[in-house]
Amino acid sequence: MVEEIAPVARTITTRAADGRTMIGHVVLCRDDDFVALWQVSADGLATGAWVVPVEEALGDAASWMVGCCAQRALIDVDPAGGVEILGELRKAAGVEGAAPRVVSLVDGYREIVGIRAACAEAVAERKQAKAVEWPVDLPEEAPTDLRGFQELARLPRPRADREVAAEALLRCAVTAWVLQRWKETVTAVRRRSYLQELAVPALVPPRWEAELCAAFAD
Repeated sequence: MVEEIAPVARTITTRAADGRTMIGHVVLCRDDDFVALWQVSADGLATGAWVVPVEEALGDAASWMVGCCAQRALIDVDPAGGVEILGELRKAAGVEGAAPRVVSLVDGYREIVGIRAACAEAVAERKQAKAVEWPVDLPEEAPTDLRGFQELARLPRPRADREVAAEALLRCAVTAWVLQRWKETVTAVRRRSYLQELAVPALVPPRWEAELCAAFAD
């Protein structure tokens, strides 16, 4: 039986900085017994969540689950796992498709750190300019795995009835944490006219946004 973990919100599209449309992300996790699917909006809000027994996920529910992933980018620290799960679901549903769009949280983190470094350089070039103070300082090197992000963000282990759901929830929490760092970065940059060209006021970093828009257009 499919377990609905969170109420399903109406699918809401949003606009990228250049006017293109995007919906958001999908998180996929599985173990030997269950597949977890979380829909996450472009700004990091979970809008729907289900845990499905593997037999159903790779059976009668496969087509429906593939549909839940449509026009969304798979997101994870390493999206390869989600790509593999989606491939299994597509095969079970008899659906062919192009390689899914993916967002790596490592790459997203690096985009943010890169903009912050550019800010520091721009400030250093101006006499008497004060350094930008970030609410949360970020190490230059990005974590390389989910546990590394969890430790850096000081996130508690999510509580859930099933381990696969806890894994999905942790990925959602890390996604929200990275997006919050982006929002802080944009806010600080936009306050100084000489830094504004370094970051546009968008929901997500530029390359991340491009993947969400491409996913919607596919």
